[in-house]
Amino acid sequence: MKSISSHVLDGVRGSDAIGLRVSAYRLAATGEKSKIVEVQTDRSGRLTIEVDPCDDDSETRYEFVFHSREYFAEHALDGLKSPIHETVIRLDLSEVETCCHVPIIMSPHTYSTWWSSSDR
Repeated sequence: MKSISSHVLDGVRGSDAIGLRVSAYRLAATGEKSKIVEVQTDRSGRLTIEVDPCDDDSETRYEFVFHSREYFAEHALDGLKSPIHETVIRLDLSEVETCCHVPIIMSPHTYSTWWSSSDR
């Protein structure tokens, strides 16, 4: 079974983004998407989502929606609002054997992400 993990950092407060809602979807070759799970980051700003292999090997693409505007509305500093509603990350896991890690540093006006694989 493959998994995707993330560590989300709040770039405004310089801390872990605790309680950030994240929705995960499998993207079919036809363009349809199906929800796998909806979770929140834990007390260390982390999450891990396990993805079951599909019968159809072509379905190796996933979409992760980090609900950033919602998060910053709850943690606003001096009424700072986020024009970014969601941070969306799409991944192709066809070359990943076990785990893909996608850390994110986000603020109301920007985000930065990268990835690593435990397979390398």
